[in-house]
Parts: sequence; C-alpha cells; structure tokens
Amino acid sequence: MIGPLAALAVLALQSGSVSISIEETSETLYSDIEGRSEQDIADWFAARQFGGTIGESSTSLSTYYQLQPSDGLCRLTGITAYLHISDTRPRWLDEADGARRVRRQWQTYLTNLQTHLDGHAEIARRGAAIVVDRLSQTAPQESCASLQATLDALSRNLWDRLDVSQREYDSATQRGRTQGAYIEFRSRR
Repeated sequence: MIGPLAALAVLALQSGSVSISIEETSETLYSDIEGRSEQDIADWFAARQFGGTIGESSTSLSTYYQLQPSDGLCRLTGITAYLHISDTRPRWLDEADGARRVRRQWQTYLTNLQTHLDGHAEIARRGAAIVVDRLSQTAPQESCASLQATLDALSRNLWDRLDVSQREYDSATQRGRTQGAYIEFRSRR
C-alpha cells in the first residue's frame, strides 16, 4: 500500500536563493506465511535461509533541480527530492488460529522488526536531508548542462555513501537480531 506524499521539509537556506523540498512516499509489502504452528513458521523462515530473521527495507531518492541562467552563469534555484521507502515483512495469515505462546512470540518479533525497519527509514530521511543540503551549496557554473551534471554526480555519490550507512546499521544490529527481530523456532529442514 503506497502512503500519501508527505512533505518532510521545506527549507529556506541562508542564501535565500535555493528552495528545497523533500517529499516522501512509503509502501509496505508482505510475504505471506501459512500454517498454525511454530513449526510452520520455522519451516517458512528456514526455506528462505535467513536464519530466523526476515524483513527488508529499501530506499530510493530522485532529485529534480530548478536551474536559472543569469549573467553568464547558471544557478541552482530549487531542489525537489522524492524519497521512497519500501518495507517488506512477513505476514502470518493463520495467526488467529495459532497457539497463544506462538502468537506472543510473533507479536514481539513484529514489534522488534518494526524497530529495525524504522532505523533504516530514519537513516534514509537523514541522508535525503544531507543530500539536498549539500546540493544546495553547489556553486553556479558556466552552463546549465555542466551544473546539472555536477549535481547529478554529487547526488549519486552522497546516496552511495548512504548505502554504506545502511549496511553498517545492518552489520551493527546483525540485521535486526540485536534488536530482537528474530524467532527461535526449530525447523524440520
């Protein structure tokens, strides 16, 4: 389900000449689990070879620029960034029919998985703010084509650094395990 566009920030910079907006969309996708027992859940996890951890967050950022030629130079006058956050998580279809103990474990897992995924989303939001802030400081250039190329390269470089931050977060949290995003069921597989 895709959420509505939400303006995260509209900033006026010190120079007053570059307007910035960041708009965010999000969606949650599900991978369905069928079965009523902890064994069914364990087998589902084992079949995906995630060792009891599953869930994924992905982000993308698109930037659009308003450029203005003036006095022999091309200046950046506006940036609009579109941040998209997509989470994939398991959904236990037969949860209502499961044992109370297993349902409690499942709910604890989902809560902890949400905490982990929220961490990824926060890294993406901070990253998007850094990207537009750094882009807004780009000096005018002799042509709009060269300014556009500079902005695109800088944006890609900064977003690549964000990917490193996302991987470091996964490493530090053992892909959410240290945050409790795992289930200790034994599979028959």
